Amino acid sequence: MIYTRQKSQTKNILLIFFTFTAIFLLSCNNNVIYDESIKIPDNVWDMNNIATFKPTIDSINTPYDISLNIRHAHLYPSQNLWLFISTKSPNGKMQVDTFECILADEKGDWFGDGSGDIWDVKIPYMQNIAFPESGEYLITVQHGMRIEKLPLIMEIGIEIEKTEIQEKE
Repeated sequence: MIYTRQKSQTKNILLIFFTFTAIFLLSCNNNVIYDESIKIPDNVWDMNNIATFKPTIDSINTPYDISLNIRHAHLYPSQNLWLFISTKSPNGKMQVDTFECILADEKGDWFGDGSGDIWDVKIPYMQNIAFPESGEYLITVQHGMRIEKLPLIMEIGIEIEKTEIQEKE
């Protein structure tokens, strides 16, 4: 009888723990409206392999932050990553940017979070911007490095979140 009660209490404690953990994790990202990553085949990003993202923007009165999420191997051969980023609005208007992502400092220490030989870095791309119209946007990302087949890039992603407005003191 005692064994059954302890087993039941342990199950209840675990259930409560996982419930609160799930609520906490979901509440942390309540400002994120779009988050998608694309795996790079064989961890070699061919210049002709263009990553395509299709976020839908509902509110044009809300300021947003856009970040790039990059996963790379520890042996990635450069401290940076040049990207060509094109954004097409619902009305067809195009904006094209060349953007440099700094992945490591001058000593070669990687930015971001590492686990083993895999590194994840979130790089701010645009901050506090307003989209000109609501609807589906088309965002494409192509690497712009001097080598056609860029090794050890594992994933590229886009995250769009509502800007957190800081109160003035």
